[in-house]
Amino acid sequence: MKRAAYAIFKYLGGLGPLVLAAMLAIVLGTWAFIELTGYVTDAQPDRWDVRNLNRVSWRGPEWLGDLMEEITHLGGPAMLGLSCFVVGGYLVIDRKYGPLAIFFCTVSSGLALTIVLKHVINRPSPGGGPQTSYPSGHTMMATVVYLTIGVFLAQSIHGRIRKLYILLVSAFIPFIVGISRIYIRVHWPTDVLAGWAAGLTWALFCWVITERIRQLGLRRRALNASVRSA
Repeated sequence: MKRAAYAIFKYLGGLGPLVLAAMLAIVLGTWAFIELTGYVTDAQPDRWDVRNLNRVSWRGPEWLGDLMEEITHLGGPAMLGLSCFVVGGYLVIDRKYGPLAIFFCTVSSGLALTIVLKHVINRPSPGGGPQTSYPSGHTMMATVVYLTIGVFLAQSIHGRIRKLYILLVSAFIPFIVGISRIYIRVHWPTDVLAGWAAGLTWALFCWVITERIRQLGLRRRALNASVRSA
């Protein structure tokens, strides 16, 4: 038993603090999404959703409504597709085919997951219409795309302040997209919370896998180099 525990701690210690923090965030994000899903599928009236929807979507000045309409497009298919096209084009020009494959797999799998979740849960939108509401697709995909782009940028620049700024901006955009979805009354607050949780969890899950593969590759190359020099 002690040997097994020691082996586990040794393995986790070799992952690095960032990977461990990401794994913790994945667990918390998954737990949050499960709890939110249990709430929205309950037969009880959505009193919390209704109360907070009215709080966020209060009738403010006309310019604020127009601003929210513009902000919400940051999580729409056109803007996300354009962002992916720009980033993918740069990676192709720079011949970074590995990161390109990772980026493509993360975004495409995130989109597929969003569609599946919406289809399975099939919650109606507060604004009506044929589109399902849970989780918020704009919020979830904005979280997946912009966080993944932010991680790529943070890994390519030097300096902690610069890295932190990039990551904060990449997290702020999905945040305001989610708020805008509630403000224009096309999503319940729990839809947006679930979109943040699921998007963050999926983006971090994909990053942990690729980071672990990268670590194993570095160890393998170091081991081969030591064998050759022996």
